[in-house]
Amino acid sequence: MEDEVPSYQEKKKRKPLREIPPGGVLKAVIRGGQDGVPGPREGQQVILHYVVRRPDDTPAVLESTRKEFGGTGTPRRFLLGNEQSLWAWEFAVPSMRKGEIAMLKVQPEYHYGDKQCPWSRPEHIPSDEQLLFEIELLDYMDVKVLTEDGNVVKQVLSEGDGWENPRPPYEVTVQARGVVSGMDTAVFPASEPLEFAMGSSKVPRGLETALQNMLVKEKARVWVAGPEQLEPRGGAAAVPAGADEIDCTLELLSMNQVRDVMGDGEITKRRLVHGEGDFPMDCPLEDSTLAVHVTGRLPDGTVFWDTHGSVGGGESAPLPEVAGQPYEFATGEGLVPEGLESSIRLMLKGERAIIHSSAKYAYDKFPRPGGVPEGSPVVWEVELVSFEKVRNWTDLDMDAVLQETVKTREQGNRLFKQGKFKFAKEKYLKILRQLKRLQMGATAEQAEAIASQRVALQLNLAAVHHKMEEYAEAVKVASEVLSEDPGNAKALFRRAQAYTMTGDFEEAERDYRDMLAADPSTDADAKAGVAKIRRREQEYRAKAKQQFGGMLKKRPGALSDQIERFAVDPKPGPAASTAAQEREDAAEVEGEISRETQTRSEGLLETDRRGSWPWPNLFRSLRNRFCTIL
Repeated sequence: MEDEVPSYQEKKKRKPLREIPPGGVLKAVIRGGQDGVPGPREGQQVILHYVVRRPDDTPAVLESTRKEFGGTGTPRRFLLGNEQSLWAWEFAVPSMRKGEIAMLKVQPEYHYGDKQCPWSRPEHIPSDEQLLFEIELLDYMDVKVLTEDGNVVKQVLSEGDGWENPRPPYEVTVQARGVVSGMDTAVFPASEPLEFAMGSSKVPRGLETALQNMLVKEKARVWVAGPEQLEPRGGAAAVPAGADEIDCTLELLSMNQVRDVMGDGEITKRRLVHGEGDFPMDCPLEDSTLAVHVTGRLPDGTVFWDTHGSVGGGESAPLPEVAGQPYEFATGEGLVPEGLESSIRLMLKGERAIIHSSAKYAYDKFPRPGGVPEGSPVVWEVELVSFEKVRNWTDLDMDAVLQETVKTREQGNRLFKQGKFKFAKEKYLKILRQLKRLQMGATAEQAEAIASQRVALQLNLAAVHHKMEEYAEAVKVASEVLSEDPGNAKALFRRAQAYTMTGDFEEAERDYRDMLAADPSTDADAKAGVAKIRRREQEYRAKAKQQFGGMLKKRPGALSDQIERFAVDPKPGPAASTAAQEREDAAEVEGEISRETQTRSEGLLETDRRGSWPWPNLFRSLRNRFCTIL
């Protein structure tokens, strides 16, 4: 279980109070507060007015929050026990009740004379004299501090519904009332609810932070202080330039989910009608079978796909078998554009939404429907009619889970054969994650079945990585298999293929040797593999000759520039590879393979090395043939 993030109150919690000797702080009650009500406790927000004087007969007020004594009229707020007040107040305030007025006589070391005093002392206030503090406790309550600077504080007045909070660019409707603390100035001149998009700077930053921590129907009192949190001061909230704090009551009447689906601004999903359940727990996040109605439009309004009215057809804009019925498809198989599927995964059953997608996630990489121009953004209006919930594997016994893994692996194999390598990869990775979890409590027989499934999946995954030109990943996955089964011929073959593409020719040849020794029936594959290595070496030599030809004639310093510009392309230009050439190449290396199996104990492949140097040995070859070691 992950550790919970400590709250502001917990992080700022003060060390235990030092013991104050008799006479350090004296308290006299001037006016009693509410009876039968407990006083404020540690962690609560305290709101009070205070006046500071000397204990002699001097009537001068040294400091005050009250207007009549030269203050701003804004009460002092602080969290009890969180390094935000004087030591004397930390002792005395918990003994007070709401509405109480008390006089405190405080020795210097417990007010501004305290070396750990969190307040800056005004120059005219002595730190080495006794002081009198007249305190009126206005209120105290449980609050949540929402920002690291402690300048946005929220008190929940009534709880909301659900658990989802609005965030940019959600659209919200808010009933707001508020005043500038210590003034009669209203923050929100209009009485009507405010409607705006989160992140649009319509209200001060601190109020938007509070809204991001509220639920629909929640009502809260919010205090915002500090210049940074009170900006911007225009928009729907009128915060005067001289104000240093606002005291507001907010009620989140409604919110409309608007999401940046991919996080890059390319797809925006705006909810039109809320669905059933809670987001995202009741969304089809996992691969499942969906039933949807879709209307696809171009920016000018032209309809190119409509499952209601049978507009479209084919792979690019599929229609239901029965006109007017929703279109059914399985997610995770590349049957609809990426932008559409990613958005639908974030919908609830019965929800309707408008999806704006750039061409990148629409039809630039998907079969293009008729009438959709290249590079055109699109708009989909979607209704998620229903979806089949995925079985929770944690509720299944081991045998049932193994059956599910076989089923999902077969789906991945089908996608692989269809050339949908990205989706096949996701299927394989999903099962591997589940199998890793299952190993914990498996019996010996089950562990053997799990191991067999895991190896088959890893070999398939290595093949997917190879097809997706992720050769380093293919080497990694095949090596994981070989770490447990060094003689696995298929894993050796997969790794040899990947090594060939990365230019690690010696490693590739070694894997082909080991593969042939482990399984003589792989003779044809080994010959073809070594033939491909020879062609790749020739391509590299030709490219190196082109890049490095005449490099010794260059002026000093030019050689390093030439080397830096030289890069091995993992996908060199197409060679003249015909079926006849493949057979000829295979025939050339047939003798090599046969001789190699006879001398495998020496670990050597008897091939002509004089004109064959792979890329990893480039500089060694240059040294031997062209360079002088200084």
